[in-house]
Amino acid sequence: MATKQYTRYSIERLKNAEELLERLSRKLEAGRYKTVKEDYIKAHYQYESARPLVLLTPGLNNLVDTHIEQLPKDTQSLGFVGFHAIEYALFVQPDPVRAFVETQKLLSNLRFVINMMQQQNITPQDMLAILPVFTHQILTHKLPGYDSSYSGSGLGEVAANLEGIRLIINQTQNFIPPSLIADINQTEDRIYAILDTYLFEDIYQPYANLKDSDKTLIHQEVQRLSELLIQVNEQISSQLTE
Repeated sequence: MATKQYTRYSIERLKNAEELLERLSRKLEAGRYKTVKEDYIKAHYQYESARPLVLLTPGLNNLVDTHIEQLPKDTQSLGFVGFHAIEYALFVQPDPVRAFVETQKLLSNLRFVINMMQQQNITPQDMLAILPVFTHQILTHKLPGYDSSYSGSGLGEVAANLEGIRLIINQTQNFIPPSLIADINQTEDRIYAILDTYLFEDIYQPYANLKDSDKTLIHQEVQRLSELLIQVNEQISSQLTE
């Protein structure tokens, strides 16, 4: 039941991303550019919170969201596609026509991903394997700022990965000792306390605004969270093998 709920919630996130990209596309087509950047950031946020589920199927994530450092250096290359191609056309060298074309390509691939996810049956072991991917994403790609260099949306993507963790914890908390749940909640609260100082309405400030001291604190807390999630994995795995 927990795996089905998690899959359902994750697919909802993917569909939210699809809806936001459709809205972005309509605005570009109509020449209404005022809020398209916000639509992009929100769409990628939704995808980011469910990305580790997509990663369970090898190669599927690369259809829509290859990490920016793994894309061709030549932004005109045919292989420069996905979310980051739209991001580049909106934030770096504004090109509404290219942004529209890339959005249409991404929507087609994202719909394929959603269809694949709807057919996937994950196991409890799969769900546990997903947990450390979130903290790895934060520490390796998001907090250093590598994967959001065009839009500067790294802080929001840190929050998106925290939400992804929470989706799993909420479905498995009956198998986790209350003291461990409390430690996880407190660690997440300390991270959000920092992130919230950078939140304006429903969009996080650009990554460039992040203070070095806050970056260090977030890094420390995410490492702590990663250690706690290892304990979660051990606790639930032991119950599954009994």
